[in-house]
Amino acid sequence: CDYENNTTYGQKYGKIYNWHAVSDNRNIAPAGWHVATVEEWLVLQNYLMKNGFNYDGSTDIDKFSKSLSSKSDWAYSPNTGAPGNQSLLNNSSGFNGLPAGGRLGSSGNFFGLTESTFWWTSTNSSSTNAYYQAIFNAYSFLGDYSDLKTSGRSVRCIKSDLPEITTTAASSITSTSVESGGNISSDGNDPITARGICWTTTGNPTIADQKTTDGSGKGTFNSSISELTPGTTYYICAYATNRSEERRVGKE
Repeated sequence: CDYENNTTYGQKYGKIYNWHAVSDNRNIAPAGWHVATVEEWLVLQNYLMKNGFNYDGSTDIDKFSKSLSSKSDWAYSPNTGAPGNQSLLNNSSGFNGLPAGGRLGSSGNFFGLTESTFWWTSTNSSSTNAYYQAIFNAYSFLGDYSDLKTSGRSVRCIKSDLPEITTTAASSITSTSVESGGNISSDGNDPITARGICWTTTGNPTIADQKTTDGSGKGTFNSSISELTPGTTYYICAYATNRSEERRVGKE
């Protein structure tokens, strides 16, 4: 929904989502992107803290909420280092977080516009709650919290990684067929849409060459290649695709 169901707010601050929309397998993010996990937020936090984005230049604790906040729209605060204090010094990271507010999961009431902003993570904390990150106009830190999945929050999408895959050694080799497969250890935070074996007679096979299609998802899979030409050298490699790109890791 829009904040207070007002399209003017929606156009400026974006939509507010409950966590069920975040976790739905139809994927709220654009192709090749996903809602950040708690761990991925931690990567951002550590980078900002260690690379001079704290308002006071320190590198020991989290004081970087100003660096993530937009230069406008934040309610005033007298607290040094807060987004609402000297807001023209905000946004040194270019993140440009807007004070979009949120919606209470218990009552459905909207709250916090110009004073706070909240981003769901994709990380579940219990059957009823999930983790989110928050910035407030009066505090210098980025908060890490858990709340009801029915609550309304903004989302942060980040570019997905490539899948990680290894090729199973060739076996059951005959003059015209071979068995192989692969093991997908990571989907890159984007669902695996296709997997299999690709092969060529010239080396460095890709999915533009001949290939099998052996289901979807992470884990181990088996693949059979037949109707090969006797006496010919073939190069095979496992492949996996998600909504980002293809990555293949293998050997002859």
